[in-house]
Amino acid sequence: MGNAPPYKDVGSAMQLDTRTEQDAEFHRMTCDSILVMSFNLRAMDQPDKNLNSWSARKRAVVRVLQKYGPDFVATQEGFMQQLRDICTALPHYKPIGKSRCHPDDQEHCAVLVDTDVFDVLSEETVWLSEHPEKPKSKSWDSSLPRIATIVNVAQIPSNRICSNQHAF
Repeated sequence: MGNAPPYKDVGSAMQLDTRTEQDAEFHRMTCDSILVMSFNLRAMDQPDKNLNSWSARKRAVVRVLQKYGPDFVATQEGFMQQLRDICTALPHYKPIGKSRCHPDDQEHCAVLVDTDVFDVLSEETVWLSEHPEKPKSKSWDSSLPRIATIVNVAQIPSNRICSNQHAF
């Protein structure tokens, strides 16, 4: 086992043994950068029970976001209720993006923006298909509509663009 990677199992996620909360705090205080987190929320329409249900997992999601304080959270598979639950607990986040089956509420590929740090200038959801402006559109043998969320934000003194897509 001498060649094993320096990861430890932390439930359904893997985490580097060498990464600590102090490392993240030090990085945030010393770098002129933004912190982006990718988070697969696991769609709440899954037949999960007990600890895997959204009602049990949402507290853990909120704790992770509180711990690391990302400027942007690129989510996958979140339903609007899941996004609302997060933003109710952490009201400085604003969810950006439409459902892949807009206007029906299905999985979103939303970006949560920390509105204490950034102003949202524009937003767009595009379908990854031959007709990107057409909601629910599918192409290239995709079994489900695939989307990307694009957010243009302003932070003094510069503008930045964040995009998110979930291709699997």
